[in-house]
Amino acid sequence: MKKDKLFLLVMLYLIFVGTGICNSLLGSAWPAISADLDVAISLQTPIILLFYAGAVLGATSAKSWMERFREHRTCWLAMLFMAAAVWSYSATRSYAALVVLGLLLGFGMGLLQSAVNGTTAKNYSTSAMNWLHCCFALGCTLAPALLSWFILRGGWQSGYRASGVIVAAIFVAVVLSRPLWKALDTGVPDGNAAEGESDAQAPRKSIGELLRVPGGTLIPLNMFLYAFFEVSFFFWFTSYLTTEREFGEAAAAGMMTFFYGAQMAGRMLSGFMTLKVRGRHYKRAMSILIVACAVWLLFVPDGLLPAFLIVFGMATGPIYPLIIHEVPAITGRENAQGVIGLQMAASNLGSAISAVAVGALASRFSFGFFPWLLLGTVVVSLAFQLIQDRKYQ
Repeated sequence: MKKDKLFLLVMLYLIFVGTGICNSLLGSAWPAISADLDVAISLQTPIILLFYAGAVLGATSAKSWMERFREHRTCWLAMLFMAAAVWSYSATRSYAALVVLGLLLGFGMGLLQSAVNGTTAKNYSTSAMNWLHCCFALGCTLAPALLSWFILRGGWQSGYRASGVIVAAIFVAVVLSRPLWKALDTGVPDGNAAEGESDAQAPRKSIGELLRVPGGTLIPLNMFLYAFFEVSFFFWFTSYLTTEREFGEAAAAGMMTFFYGAQMAGRMLSGFMTLKVRGRHYKRAMSILIVACAVWLLFVPDGLLPAFLIVFGMATGPIYPLIIHEVPAITGRENAQGVIGLQMAASNLGSAISAVAVGALASRFSFGFFPWLLLGTVVVSLAFQLIQDRKYQ
């Protein structure tokens, strides 16, 4: 691998650390935020909904942004939107402002994730994609750890401010990395990345045309189902712990560190495993383990929750990057960025619908249904992954 291309990969990893921090802030902090603002815990739903509406807009428009501003400027703007939103969260005590800021943060994240995932899938190996999302999990691990510490000492706003400093520093590093992006101009894939001609001159396809390419419909549907399951856990597990398991706010936020840390470890391990094992086979094995963990959650005592979260995180960690990296091999390199944009939009749509569904059920009943919801959704997700694997690989 050329030196500039290697350094650029490191920069992409750094970007995803910042994205992971932004992704896990709200779910980890929400019990403390809702108590501080004196709003119902179920009112996280409108914030999540606007966040994912913005993310869908960002993901579906990413290819147009990249054609107009190139990859590096698109990442600059996306990081700027995210940093501004996180800083604004720390400075407001208005619930309405939190809802509106969710739209800005979501747009930045959808735009950034689509650009970086597409760039990595087309130019780097399966292992590199796993390690990219390992860095995302690292960011997700840092955020609840920071928040847990600051909730005990200075409040959730201080945790958001500290996270904003990290995201702003990454933004500066991305701006300074401009020369490294020239390494992608050849369009030549590296290692075991998807093979094919450069897509730099490929004609733009409409959403309807992208949906008709091989896998153009099933790939987004598969991601929609998986995101529905995973994001339900991201955003609502701490609320489940505080309402059903009687954990304190700081303890519940800190508990998520086990999960995100295990996801990071799972993606790191997957990066090495996929050097020897086909990604499809590894994905299938981890999916079966996820189903077993969903059953385990129905019975696990409080004392074994850290162990459960470690195993569950190790199993879920590799799935998302493996689903993304297989796109160029199914759709063709020239269609990959557009379909990955649809895939990211489907991911965010599934996440938004899960937020609404879980919030509505929690407000009407209680979080006692939560383990059963996870089990049902992960079984459906696994079924559609198997359908996609059989049809296209």
